[in-house]
Amino acid sequence: MSPVSILQSIGPETISRCVAGAAPLIFKSCFKSLPAISKWMKYEKTRSSETADQQASGPDQLTLRLNRDYFMSLIEDTKTDPLVYVESGRYTQWQEMPIPDNDHERFIRTQIPLSLFLKMQDIPAESSPYGDLYLAQTSLLDDLPLLLEDVKPAMDNLPHLKHVYGTSTWIGRRTFTPRHFDANENLYVMIGGQKRITLWEPSHKRGKGYLGNNNFGEPSSTEKVFDTVILSAGDGLFIPNRWWHEISSVGNDMTASVNWWFRSSEKERSSINM
Repeated sequence: MSPVSILQSIGPETISRCVAGAAPLIFKSCFKSLPAISKWMKYEKTRSSETADQQASGPDQLTLRLNRDYFMSLIEDTKTDPLVYVESGRYTQWQEMPIPDNDHERFIRTQIPLSLFLKMQDIPAESSPYGDLYLAQTSLLDDLPLLLEDVKPAMDNLPHLKHVYGTSTWIGRRTFTPRHFDANENLYVMIGGQKRITLWEPSHKRGKGYLGNNNFGEPSSTEKVFDTVILSAGDGLFIPNRWWHEISSVGNDMTASVNWWFRSSEKERSSINM
């Protein structure tokens, strides 16, 4: 049995109880009605190297992709093409590694217009280091407020919206976020695709606030993995502050997720029992 408990219902009181319990919790299929799931993502037929006879005899191959037309329509309607943060390669801050010769492995983080990111979805990942750009930790919901309606049902489950510290959107294929912890509580919701999240119990005293640059790191020899979970579209995961976690996408399909960091009150921590 998984150490991480699973619930199939959610509400502000549930999140408050999670905060008090200070343990991760999966909300299975609790967000499957989010409009973003059908608006942001779509399935497309995949080009195959198989012969015409092989294609005719087998089922269509479908690949989950970003719905570029929807995002482009928002850009055109609002006349806003926000700059978004994108990443390429793998980032491991705690390791002193030589700069790789292979551009596919070189880590890059920069800002580009959202429209350019959308156009780059047509670039095969194998032919360019920019074919698998990861739109990561960018405030897309703030930059294109119309997107808020697509995820508002998830926001309604946060205990106190005035305590929301920040939100980020994450979109990409073959993605990876290295092991780290956050200074605030985290509600992570999958919009499309699947992600694997590995969790370790906190090795820092729980509290609130910004911690500087020491929140990335490899596990020590005494730290054991608490659990590894798979999230699919419509699933959510509550990650308490100070809990270490590493996140990677599953398979080669496009993935999309949104998370909210929020501050909890001491009253929530001390007065509610799981």
